Amino acid sequence: CMRRAVPSKCDFNADFAILYSSDGTDIVSSPYEAELQPSIQHNLQRISWTPISQHAKKQLNSMAIEAILPATLSTYALIPPLREIPFKESIYHGRKTRDGWEVSLISFMAPNANNVDADDPKAFLYGVSLVLTCSSDGGWSSQTQRTIAITLVAERNVLPAMRKTLGRIFDEKVTSKPNNRTCLPLVESLEKLKPQTDESLELLGLLDPYIKFGSSTWVDKPLANQEKAFETSSLEVLVETLPPIPLALLLITALLEQKIVFSSRRRSVLVSMIAGLRSLLRPLGWSHLVVPIAPSDLAKDLVQYPAPFIIGIPMDHEGSMDLLKNLPDEVTLIDVDVGRVILTQHFLNHFETSGTSIEERNGTTAALRSQVLHLAESLGSVIGTHQSDSLWRCDSPLADSFGTPFANIDKQRKVDAVKMIFSAFIRELLTGMNTCCYWIEEQPENGKQTERNILFDEDRFVRLKQLRSEGKYFPLLQDVDLAFSEMSSALDPRTGLAMNLDDFDLVVETLLRGQSMSSYVSSQRKETMPFW
Repeated sequence: CMRRAVPSKCDFNADFAILYSSDGTDIVSSPYEAELQPSIQHNLQRISWTPISQHAKKQLNSMAIEAILPATLSTYALIPPLREIPFKESIYHGRKTRDGWEVSLISFMAPNANNVDADDPKAFLYGVSLVLTCSSDGGWSSQTQRTIAITLVAERNVLPAMRKTLGRIFDEKVTSKPNNRTCLPLVESLEKLKPQTDESLELLGLLDPYIKFGSSTWVDKPLANQEKAFETSSLEVLVETLPPIPLALLLITALLEQKIVFSSRRRSVLVSMIAGLRSLLRPLGWSHLVVPIAPSDLAKDLVQYPAPFIIGIPMDHEGSMDLLKNLPDEVTLIDVDVGRVILTQHFLNHFETSGTSIEERNGTTAALRSQVLHLAESLGSVIGTHQSDSLWRCDSPLADSFGTPFANIDKQRKVDAVKMIFSAFIRELLTGMNTCCYWIEEQPENGKQTERNILFDEDRFVRLKQLRSEGKYFPLLQDVDLAFSEMSSALDPRTGLAMNLDDFDLVVETLLRGQSMSSYVSSQRKETMPFW
């Protein structure tokens, strides 16, 4: 009998491994159906699974596997066959083997039904899938598809280790054989596990050496190291995908808590784009619904959600194109593959009152949209000049743009510029906030628990913003802010990114009424503000 493989330092890697498979099945009956429904996958089922981490084994002591790994997980972990497109040999390079198997290594994030707190990292199941698909085409009436996939899942963000693990499997089993890069031996070894209907010791034994390899970089290091590595790579994806002005427009739209939809045919990019955006929003964060990968059936309901959201819609899902063509008017669409931001015509705001007419509300919304576009153009230009001075100031007599044709543009410089400018912009937004907060404690006479509240003086805050834009509000001591703490907002002697309220009053007002701003004010410590 087979001995149980003992995982080594596996808590730095996945919690569970799952094997999905489908037999050869008829998937389309006409070229029209193939074009409209490229994502049809029949008879996909979980045929084997195994716990990997100690955390997973503890979970199984109190929960059924169906509660930990829901049946809907396959919707996020699997993808349809590659579609026929021009220049596919160049676009799909490395994703098709000599024996006709299509290979995808995808990252995904799925809702964790056991944790519904959106601010908790465990609100998601983080996963990576190695998906192998083979389609045989004997004419439109007899096209069949065969799929097998290994999926690693964790409640912690260990995506770098999981990608390294599955990448190693493919590299060793397939790409390490330059003269015979075929997937069939790997597929056959995985299919031998198909009779397993419960926890599979064979699957664990197969994966164990690769789990060790995938974990090797992170062993004995804080888990935060993997989260930071993923965040860094996500920011690179975000910056490389969107030019400076559309990127600034996206950030401002998120700061104002609008409804945002990302769309792409590349699922891993969707996950990275949304993760990168959320990291740029700190310390305000995002206090609303986030679904990095939303299958089309789920997305149809989510886009009608009345509150702000950020969701990602894979373009390869059935019906996704029709859904994107008919998004509600208040949704801003981020077309990731084209690299553009289609700004909503109808901003969510908090200006509607019983005494205003429809015309007045429409006028206010149009004015807000105009301010957002103006701000995005200005902020994006600042980012651009920090990414490449010679490119963005090429019309300046002081710029030697044609002597050295943009040779100083590099990826790290672009990412650093975005992080620096966005951080400075948000810091400027929050400048002076603590001087507008008042900590109030009320001690009930009946001996009940002390009530604590924070009173925020919005009028004073708006006045400070205007003073900052005029260069009239500075810290008393230029190098030291006596109210500074990890959670407070220090006064910056520089006011280059301060917004003039004559130009951006509606932007500031919308920001002040957002949930993220309210949560940030509530998070401040008593020692950083006046109190009694």
